[in-house]
Amino acid sequence: MSAKEEARYRADMARSVALLKAIRRRTAFLVWRPIADPNDRGRILYYDGRLRQANGSGQQVECDTAVTAFERLGLSHIIDLQLVSDVLDELQADPLARLSIPVSAKSLSASLFGREAGWNEIFTRLHRDAALGPRLILEVADTSDLPSDIELEPFLDRIRALGVRLAVGRFGGLASSIEQLIGIAPDIIKIDSGFLHTAHQSDRSRARVGPLLDLARTVARIVVLDGVASSWHLLLALDEAAEWVAGSYVGGTSIGRDWVKADYGDAVAGLSSFNHAFGDYGSGPRNGHHTTH
Repeated sequence: MSAKEEARYRADMARSVALLKAIRRRTAFLVWRPIADPNDRGRILYYDGRLRQANGSGQQVECDTAVTAFERLGLSHIIDLQLVSDVLDELQADPLARLSIPVSAKSLSASLFGREAGWNEIFTRLHRDAALGPRLILEVADTSDLPSDIELEPFLDRIRALGVRLAVGRFGGLASSIEQLIGIAPDIIKIDSGFLHTAHQSDRSRARVGPLLDLARTVARIVVLDGVASSWHLLLALDEAAEWVAGSYVGGTSIGRDWVKADYGDAVAGLSSFNHAFGDYGSGPRNGHHTTH
């Protein structure tokens, strides 16, 4: 190891330890962003969870640098398992909640610390309370880092048996092949926000959005158009018949969630709509046989 590599290793370890301490002290916490119907922004499909930390001024800041440090160290599973456990706490506290949490693709393995050992506590909780799994969504972005099939397939089979949904984020923005996506059969695909953010630059940029949505619909039941940051973006989403959208214009990140204040009947209706959107089962059909819109 060179001096430069050793310095980065030490810095990564320091950042990782600091973030774990912050999570335990609750100075790092989850915030939530709605996935909404573009025709009715009050109709929420589910909420994205994201990790944030309070800085010295009490402002929310992203934890991306520390999360990247975990990834470089090959320790992403440590923080992933902690955050999934925290989200299960949220789901237990709110029986109407539908929540997603990003995890590293490398963590989707049935062989962490030996066969299923790393996920044992999560699997036990999901098995003990069957209502949790169908309201939990695990989201991965860079599917090029997925484990080998021999590790991945047993894991996907297990979470699907427990009703957990799988989402793939940043579709079109990272190196994911359609064949690979068909193989893992995600329930949800989120279009990379960069396509909406650059759509105003040229007719060609604008023309990319519709075909991306159509392509994603051939792979997953639910497609989310991310990056709605203005009324123009929302109109574009409506023009392309996007079923679900995300972005600051339809709802920014917040510690709270709207359904906490919502009328109970509306919240129940929201959960019913969520279940209906996925059909009767917690995951999409396997082997590339999907319902398209």
